[in-house]
Amino acid sequence: MDKSLWAVSGALVMSTLISPTARAQQYTKVEAGIGSDSQTLTGIDGHRVLATGVAGLAAYNFSRSVAFEGSFSFLPVFQASPWQDSGRELTAFGGLKAGWRGRRFGVYGKIEPGLASLSCGIGYYGPKGQRYYDCERRTHFALQYGGVAEYRFNPRTAARVDAAQTLITEFDQVVFREPYVEEIIDGHIAQHLDFRFSLVHSFGALRGPEVEAVPAKSTFDAGFLLALQLKEHLLQSNVEPDRGLGAWVSWNFSKYVCWDTSAFDFPHDDHTASIQDGGTSLDAFSGIKAGLRRDKFGIFGKVRPGAVIFSRTEDSIDVTNTSAVISNSRLTSFGLDTGGIVEIYPSHHLIVRAEAGNVSIFYPAKTTYGQGEAFHTPGTERASVLFLFGAGWRF
Repeated sequence: MDKSLWAVSGALVMSTLISPTARAQQYTKVEAGIGSDSQTLTGIDGHRVLATGVAGLAAYNFSRSVAFEGSFSFLPVFQASPWQDSGRELTAFGGLKAGWRGRRFGVYGKIEPGLASLSCGIGYYGPKGQRYYDCERRTHFALQYGGVAEYRFNPRTAARVDAAQTLITEFDQVVFREPYVEEIIDGHIAQHLDFRFSLVHSFGALRGPEVEAVPAKSTFDAGFLLALQLKEHLLQSNVEPDRGLGAWVSWNFSKYVCWDTSAFDFPHDDHTASIQDGGTSLDAFSGIKAGLRRDKFGIFGKVRPGAVIFSRTEDSIDVTNTSAVISNSRLTSFGLDTGGIVEIYPSHHLIVRAEAGNVSIFYPAKTTYGQGEAFHTPGTERASVLFLFGAGWRF
């Protein structure tokens, strides 16, 4: 089962708890907290390890259900990664948190873009063969999304637990170049599970509880999408942005839970044909969208299984002294789209929509042929960061 399902579970659970008649707790405009942060990492031997550090947060509550918050964490233990980016990690994120706040308990979803900085993003081999020598810091774009659970001892003090997935886009980089020689760091999209425990204090005057307006019922909505996907290409081990167009349709069988379908095509041909990816790609997903909907906006978590279709992958190659015969075909991989969706309702029928999250691509095992011999390539899984922006109509 994909790791990112843990990260969005909190966002989906909140949809079953929202109740307009529940007795809501009072809140303040400003909150701040401090606590511990733990991340699961891939160690130098390929096994998962747990690194722990300190974390802090600050939030501004627009209402009892929606807040903008920022957070930071520092992991002081040196991370020896099998990829290039290693060292001590410093992260900073900022984004939206939305959900249900009850008298004692609160359940929320969150989605926060940010930065991840590693103290040994570029490292060299020393004169005695030591691997991490003469380190240089590298900073990358990152995305964190998941769920939050709170327990309030009183209106001003709360204990909070966060569970999220963190994606770090470690782009390939040229570190040395001469007329006939160059050295390139391979690209990689790192996936970490992130767990935080914090104590939070509220500042300022107590507000609420108030009744928040909900929108008029809309059975369907649909529209067009602009797509940007940061994807790790298997042949060259580089991370590149793919741009494309698509569309979505959503069936709103309740105010808080919907069945959502989208598809988007990336027409750029990367002029490669590796065993498991290459050419152009088409993504299509369909699944649950659940969260919070108010009069002028909605914030949701999504879990949508689907498919990623590559137009050209290698099947066989036979080379002679005079020619090379190459056979290619389409390849369909299972994909799982998880993350968050923000919707704005400027009018009764118009909808503006933005999405961010991870498409986990499960490349299938494949047998290829060369010079009359069979070669087996095992299946593998890779993360890709997906952004979708669109506008449409509510029916």
